[in-house]
Amino acid sequence: MTNKDAWIQTYSGKKFHIFDPKPEEVDIEDIAHSLSLLCRFNGHCNSFYSVAEHSIYVAQEIIDQGHPVELCMAALLHDSSETFIGDMSKPFKDHMDYYKEVEKNIQRVIEKKFNLPANIFDHKAIKDADVAVLLAEKRDLMNKEPEPWSMNATPIKTKIVPVLDSTRIKKMFLSELRLITM
Repeated sequence: MTNKDAWIQTYSGKKFHIFDPKPEEVDIEDIAHSLSLLCRFNGHCNSFYSVAEHSIYVAQEIIDQGHPVELCMAALLHDSSETFIGDMSKPFKDHMDYYKEVEKNIQRVIEKKFNLPANIFDHKAIKDADVAVLLAEKRDLMNKEPEPWSMNATPIKTKIVPVLDSTRIKKMFLSELRLITM
């Protein structure tokens, strides 16, 4: 049983109800701030690398492929639910049905907030770009793996170089959003 009144305080000082979110509780400043401070791979990379940076790379892939503005915006926001509930390693997340349900609900609210089509975060192009960026991150940010990852995809060619300043990352994320929506 969840408490519909359970909430967290966001960076901007708003309440965000985890189990009963509303579009008006979502703020792009909160998303950019939080994701710029949230480290990918639960910190198991060679240096700090934020979810915001990852999102910028995924959006850039979608932009480079010539997709419409809605899909480019969705690519930038594809991990924005992590602003409110954090991230979880994929092998663990695969067994956390309730987490995935809460995450999906938050994603739907984010879609509404930004006037995106329902279920756009599940679009194949975003999923493919996410994996291509993930493989580049593995190549450029992680130590040699104990065994190869079983993913049938090609990493992006761009070398991933972390920006270590979260304030700069936040500005880059917000700038990317402005560029997409111009």
